[in-house]
Amino acid sequence: MKISWRDYLPLIYIYIFSLLITLNITFYYSLALRSSVLYFLGIFSLIFGLLKVLKLQSFVDSFVEYDFISQKVKIYAYAFPFIELVFGITFLLNYEVIWIELACLFFYLTNLISVINALFQKKKFVCACLGGLLNVPLSYVSLAENLTMIGGILFLFITR
Repeated sequence: MKISWRDYLPLIYIYIFSLLITLNITFYYSLALRSSVLYFLGIFSLIFGLLKVLKLQSFVDSFVEYDFISQKVKIYAYAFPFIELVFGITFLLNYEVIWIELACLFFYLTNLISVINALFQKKKFVCACLGGLLNVPLSYVSLAENLTMIGGILFLFITR
């Protein structure tokens, strides 16, 4: 399967869309950087979670291939997008509770470990990150999603 940069356009659009909505909300409500990060993480999580829910079975089938938790407990693959939606809602509501941020950090770190492990195996996995919207191999898309969330959460910890 030949992949070009155009195959990644939906991901680029999601980043741009999330950023534009974040800027709009930020200028309307608050110019604080911390609030902007919360809004961005919330919007980003909601979009990614919603796309996974829309094609839930496709997501589960791809996700269980490389996620070490889902391989042991398959229900986790079904719950994953809904957990992501809950994190998105809490971020958008500016509901800042340390244990939620820690749970979110743990959630994305474990997923990042699964992605890195799968990449090191050098097997060809289909990326489950957008619920099958992208027909690309597991690679930078999943890394970008997880690193974006982890980076944002770490920023929230640092600026606490």
